[in-house]
Amino acid sequence: MDEAPNFFKSIEGRSYEELTPKEQQKLIEISKTAKVAYDEISTIVNEGTEPQISSLSSSLASAQYLEDEMSKAIEAVVYAGLPNLSVAEIAISFLNSNDARDIGINYAALQGYSVTWDNPADAYRHFSWNWFNSEDINVNDARSFGDYHELALVAANYVNPMGGKTYDEKVAIGVAKVFSTRSSTQGSLSTFNSVFDNASIMDITNNSQGRKYSLNYSFSNVADAFYAAYFTNDVLIGYLSEITSSVRSTAYSYWQ
Repeated sequence: MDEAPNFFKSIEGRSYEELTPKEQQKLIEISKTAKVAYDEISTIVNEGTEPQISSLSSSLASAQYLEDEMSKAIEAVVYAGLPNLSVAEIAISFLNSNDARDIGINYAALQGYSVTWDNPADAYRHFSWNWFNSEDINVNDARSFGDYHELALVAANYVNPMGGKTYDEKVAIGVAKVFSTRSSTQGSLSTFNSVFDNASIMDITNNSQGRKYSLNYSFSNVADAFYAAYFTNDVLIGYLSEITSSVRSTAYSYWQ
């Protein structure tokens, strides 16, 4: 896995189809190895732990977020190509993701929401994950986790409909798509708007604010930080209907 960062750098900006057959095979090999390593980290982190979910929210405990196995696999491989992310940091982010998930589920139950996405519970979850990661790791790496999570979802939507491709090929194609998409969306507002739907814009905004409230404020807990961001300062997006061209432009400034 030590060769992954340099290899990813060497193919950056090119789609899977633009790689040589040798590079394609190398990407598939790295992807398979990275996925195994990522699954091992996940198993160790989650072993013996139970979601901290109240009885009030038990009906929401099995809620499936809008992520699938493909997006998780792509995300796992991307992390292996980022030299700034250590195994320990990936494990911490896992734990923080679990805590943020539980916060979102409990908040949804308390507010009477029937789902845990595209509403203030979803905003709380994304804000919390990025706040926790910024507090426990650092803001720059928290951004890597947040940004590449969103890019992996985009890439999964791109590869899932592909016919005639193996699972490993789809993961590799998705990984190449992540890096090319990041570059193209950072360089053009029109491309940014064409790639990210309103749900992604909501997440990008709330992720960024979670990091900002860790960096620029001195809240002792995430609940106080969320209350200030959502209710006092009104800087979070709670519903997709709030997405306007102005919100998209602001999200683009965060993304750059």
